[in-house]
Amino acid sequence: FGSSASQPESLPPSLSPCARWHLGHTVWTMPAPVVAEEGRALFRTIMRLHRMKLPGPMRSLGDAYVRREFRLHYQPDVKEAHRTMFMREWSGYVQTISNQESVVGRELSDDQRAKLNDEQKKQLGELERNAKSIGQK
Repeated sequence: FGSSASQPESLPPSLSPCARWHLGHTVWTMPAPVVAEEGRALFRTIMRLHRMKLPGPMRSLGDAYVRREFRLHYQPDVKEAHRTMFMREWSGYVQTISNQESVVGRELSDDQRAKLNDEQKKQLGELERNAKSIGQK
């Protein structure tokens, strides 16, 4: 279902085969049961990485955010272009935290911030407030 490109060589050996697949393949249009399974596999990969990489408070916040995003955006009636973009961005997240010794995050670029709608800006503000309040405890 993906490209025949070889797996990236820089992947940590601790990644599951599923995570390796997500990082090394392009997401193509697939039948609905396969699409649903692919989304579940990516979700499980993210949750596994959170268990391995994130400290307790960050994990709690990150897990809740990932659950919410997948619940809201990974639905059967989502357009294929949106599903592909969703999968690409979350696969990029997997690659980012997989390659970090410790998870430190990164700032959004001005271009990324400009693309956020009002609801996303509000969510980002709430996320920043929650993360800062955890750091002060």
